[in-house]
This record gives sequence, structure tokens and C-alpha cells, in this order.
Amino acid sequence: MYKAILPLKPRDLDFFEANGYLYVENFYNNRLIEDLQTEVKRLIQLIYVSSGMIPPPKQESPHEAFDVLLPELIAEDRRLAGYLYDATKKLPALQRLLSQKEHVMVCRSIKGMKFPGFAARGWGLRMDLPNESQQLTQLHQEFTSQLGSTCGLVFWSPLRDVTQEIGPIKLYPGSHRSGVFKLQQSSKDSRGLKIIDEDRVRRAFPMIQPEVSRGDCLVLDYLTLHESSKNSSSFARWSLLCRYFDFENVYGCRTFWKGGIQEGGDIGLLYPEFVEHKGFASNE
Repeated sequence: MYKAILPLKPRDLDFFEANGYLYVENFYNNRLIEDLQTEVKRLIQLIYVSSGMIPPPKQESPHEAFDVLLPELIAEDRRLAGYLYDATKKLPALQRLLSQKEHVMVCRSIKGMKFPGFAARGWGLRMDLPNESQQLTQLHQEFTSQLGSTCGLVFWSPLRDVTQEIGPIKLYPGSHRSGVFKLQQSSKDSRGLKIIDEDRVRRAFPMIQPEVSRGDCLVLDYLTLHESSKNSSSFARWSLLCRYFDFENVYGCRTFWKGGIQEGGDIGLLYPEFVEHKGFASNE
């Protein structure tokens, strides 16, 4: 696995241009990650108590065990995991991590962005629970659900080391050079956006599943194909995500940077040339 460190060097930029992704070591400050783990832990405890469950005795635990109460929470009521997922977006420690200046620096060096923008609702914490598959992300390019610009970057980093058991992200190096893959749209949500002939598309590119250490970051091109893999461990796979885009991109200027699904944006309306509709009227 090719790995880079900040500041990026010309060979790192060449690797990204060829492959559509870059693994950057020690991207996030370890203390800031521990602050976020502490806030997630407190949030879980608060939901535990607010839901009427008897709280366990307070005890110190290592940062790696920040979500030790999560399995009990889910066993009590699966809906509580959804409340937790939504509430994590409001944690100050997450805001501090995702607004670091290094994101803009990488945007300018890797993609040559003179005017980077922050995807307003394209950030947060993702939580993939053990042995659950219904919420996994399907094969996709980031642009088709985020919109705003075909030129953009995704920053993906785990809160605990991602091993093969916990389920690394599936990447398809070089796929970004093929442009935007045409979609079949059957609904307005992300599940309704499916790449046409996706099995053939998968076979056209190699697939890798890089293990990622806490504090390291995978930087993906907005057009690089990727998808989730199943978490077969006994721990939740937590990952922080943020997305930056190029304000000067021709597609972004065309729609005045209308965001994607989270902002009510519809690729079928904004960019009909990329979509074939099937049993769905996009303007309904």
C-alpha cells in the first residue's frame, strides 16, 4: 500500500492522479480523535440513561473502548442507534476535526483548487454495526449523491483501526478517469441511484480493500468508484467523513453549487445527461 505524509510531494500527486485515491498517514491529531471518542462515549451514556436503562457503574476505560455500551443500547432498542448516529453530528470535537486547514491544503495541492468549498451536509460520523448489511453503501461515485461539483475530494478516516475483519472500504483504482458513470434512477434517495451494468463496471477495474489505522486518512476523488464491505467483527466501524469541492468547476457553476440528496438536490433534474429513469418521475 502506497502511503504519503503531509506535506504532499510530487510523487504523491502523481499517484493520486493515476489511481484516484491517496492514503495519508497521521492526517488527524491523535488528541483531537481522543476528544471525539470521549464525546461519543458521553453521548452513548446519556442516551443510555435517557432511554430509561439502568446505567452501569462509572469506570475508566481506554479510548479504544469508547463505545463499550453500544451493544447493550442496540439490544435494548435498535432505534437508539439511529438517535446516536444523528446526535454525533452535533459534537464539537467532530467540528474541530473536519474544519482543519489540512483539508484545504490537500484540495489545493492534489486537485489544484483555487477556491475550495465545504459540502454543507456532506460530513459527519458513519457507524457500521457488526453483521448488518442493509445500511451498507452500494457501488457509487461521490459526485452522484453529493453533487455541487464533479471536482471534489472525500476525506475518510476511522476512529478505530480498520482490519479485514471490521471491513475496509472497497476501492476501484483508476475508475475516476472514466468520468461520471451513467445511472439508473428509481427513487430520490441514494438507494435509487444505481450504476448501469454495475457488475461489468466492477470487472473493468482492480479492487483493493486497504486497512486504515486510526488517525490516517483515505483521500478519494469525487469520481472514484467505491462501496462498503460488511463488518464481521464484534465492534462498530466508526469513520469520520467530510467532502470538499471546487467552486470553479463548470458543473458546479452551472447549478450554483446545489448540493445532493441531503440538501434536496436531484441529479435527474440537475444533470439529466447522467441518468436514465426507470419507473420514476424525477420532477414529482
